Amino acid sequence: MTDSSAGQQGRSVFQWIGIFAGPLLGVMAWWFARQAWHQPTTSGEESHLAEMAGLGVLMAVWWLTEALPIAATAILPLALFPLFHVMPAKEVALCYGDNNMFLFLGGFLVALGVEECGLHRRLALSIVSALGDTPGRVVLGFMVSTWSLSMWLSNTATTMMMLPIATSVLLEAERAGVSRLSLKNFGISTVLGIAYSASIGGVATLIGTPTNLVFRKEWARNFADLPEITFAGWMALAAPLSAVFLLVTWWMLTRWLFPVGNVPLLGGREVIHRLRDELGPIRPSERRMTVIFLLTALLWIFREPVEGWGWAPALHVAFLPDGKTRLADDSTVAMLMAVVCFLVPSAGWNSKPLLTWEATVRVPWGILLIFGGGFALVEGMKVTQLDQQLGQLMSQGLQHVPPLLMVCCASLGMTFFTEVTSNVASTQMVLPLLAQTCQTLHIAPAPLMMSVTISASFAFMLPVATPPNAIVYGSGRVTMQDMIRAGFFLNLVGVLLVTAAAWLFPW
Repeated sequence: MTDSSAGQQGRSVFQWIGIFAGPLLGVMAWWFARQAWHQPTTSGEESHLAEMAGLGVLMAVWWLTEALPIAATAILPLALFPLFHVMPAKEVALCYGDNNMFLFLGGFLVALGVEECGLHRRLALSIVSALGDTPGRVVLGFMVSTWSLSMWLSNTATTMMMLPIATSVLLEAERAGVSRLSLKNFGISTVLGIAYSASIGGVATLIGTPTNLVFRKEWARNFADLPEITFAGWMALAAPLSAVFLLVTWWMLTRWLFPVGNVPLLGGREVIHRLRDELGPIRPSERRMTVIFLLTALLWIFREPVEGWGWAPALHVAFLPDGKTRLADDSTVAMLMAVVCFLVPSAGWNSKPLLTWEATVRVPWGILLIFGGGFALVEGMKVTQLDQQLGQLMSQGLQHVPPLLMVCCASLGMTFFTEVTSNVASTQMVLPLLAQTCQTLHIAPAPLMMSVTISASFAFMLPVATPPNAIVYGSGRVTMQDMIRAGFFLNLVGVLLVTAAAWLFPW
């Protein structure tokens, strides 16, 4: 769901219900937890597990109903955890400075540099132009472009950049006299293809969408004794899955759900060529940003793709002498290359840099607060041992379920759950419980946790499910019925593909 706040027209009835339901349900959760689990900690001190349960329910309700802006709810731990003896203020604040937050921030700053110089638009037009001007190929061109960019850029920014280009092609097709039915299906397939490929592409890399970083944090926190999920390790599973799903989505949209035919669109290729010509020759800023962009990706991928091999071990910055604490990680690369964007001039030495501080107003700072709030919530559950109690409850219900069926059911639940909830908030609430369940049942955690994380991005039915869905719905070229029809089937296909990937991948 979009991480939106209460609108300028005031809160909805649903949001007002959430405001009052949050504290009420929180008190109920506190009472039930106190009755069921009230016991001293191992050190003999009083446990504040019940207080943590109440505060967790309060945050969950306010997140799910968006009673407050989601980022505003995320700062509640800073105010309430110390007051209810869950955690000291200093320890809560540390959760908002996690290295995963800086991985996202650095990656987004590099992406801003790409946008500032216009490189993203040139890349998109080149891909669309290379794939031809029959309707199916044009849709594929837009989807491949969006998918490629959303691996590295914000899904929202990518969709907003691609939609005007698609609209130009659709307008030229209208002027060329394309039949009404063909144009309608072509328009629906194009705009839905852009939205869906933005979400599908986001799962392919660790920085493609915030939910992936939530997984990475939970993995490091719960399974420090297992191999790290590196940038390359994540892509080994997620990138092939993402590519297959992209092609399946294209086929379903253009061949089955909204057939577009094979009649060439008069003006399609001409419009793309004209837009490319308007960009002119490649500028020095684009060349320099291309080098930085590629270098960033290579540094992420080859930091330590195989244990003991990569540039980090070669430079002796993989671990401290204890062999456990990492010295440099992916956030190091992200922040280093972000600084390079601020350093390198866009043209001559006296020109402005590739990235100026004024451009950083477009950084989604609220997402960083949501990260911090989620990490604080998880840390509070760990400190009070609430995660162990909830994990035991979940494991009791799943102990006789085969692991593959567990992956399928959990992915299905997460897919449809995030149709109406924030996918970041949902993964922050669910992944710690799944981690504890895997530890209790002694099953491999990676297949289940990675599958659920990826499924959180595969919600395609409703405009509120993801920002890309909302953006293309606002274009007026797709109805709610069209989106629900296409999204329902794609949701199910996504669950099947995620389950198949979990089964086939050599864990």
